[in-house]
Amino acid sequence: MAYNDSDRDRHTLALSVSDDDGATWKWTRHLERNEDCRFHYPSMIQTRDGRIHVTYTYRVNEGKSIKHAALEPDWITKGD
Repeated sequence: MAYNDSDRDRHTLALSVSDDDGATWKWTRHLERNEDCRFHYPSMIQTRDGRIHVTYTYRVNEGKSIKHAALEPDWITKGD
């Protein structure tokens, strides 16, 4: 799951993994944490090779863009 885990604003973007169909989320790691930025509309897929791909909007004072990250699931389970 990809989500903003702050209840104040969208300056963090976390990824979490469940091994029990979403009943619990045992592992969490932050993909982004920056008080000067905002991260919106995360979306993720897992490709056949097992890699997880995440896209999301990235907003700073100078403008906005879309970011893409590709990672191995083990990166998330290592935690912050």
